[in-house]
Amino acid sequence: MEIFQVQVEDLNEVHALGRKVFGDIAHSSLVIRQLWDQNHPFVWAIRNPNILGYCIGGIEAGTTTGHIMSLAVDPEARRQRIGFILTEKVMAEFVKYNVSEYKLVCSPTNTAAISLYESLGFKQGEIIQDYFGPGAHRLAMSRAV
Repeated sequence: MEIFQVQVEDLNEVHALGRKVFGDIAHSSLVIRQLWDQNHPFVWAIRNPNILGYCIGGIEAGTTTGHIMSLAVDPEARRQRIGFILTEKVMAEFVKYNVSEYKLVCSPTNTAAISLYESLGFKQGEIIQDYFGPGAHRLAMSRAV
């Protein structure tokens, strides 16, 4: 497996994996491009030879808070530590920019994601109602650097 910083020519494959993993709530190709434009070098992926997973991070404007904005792992490639490796990589990149806190949101029913993030030191916070629209609640999680 190869971990690499996503380049513009990889964005269609990143988008396709996002659609496979998240379905209707996946980021559009437009949003993927805008995140890449704004947050580069915080988009990392693993391939073997196709993209098996990606993680997108960004720093909140005017703060030292890094956000894990999206993490996707191909269902056929799960349980290989890909999500852990990618999240760890983005967090390591944040440190270069003096980030002092990490934040993310995930589905409160996604026990696999919650377990992954807790293994990285994240603590559960509040459940934010309707975060992605009616009925799309999210669990806030955070961790100090």
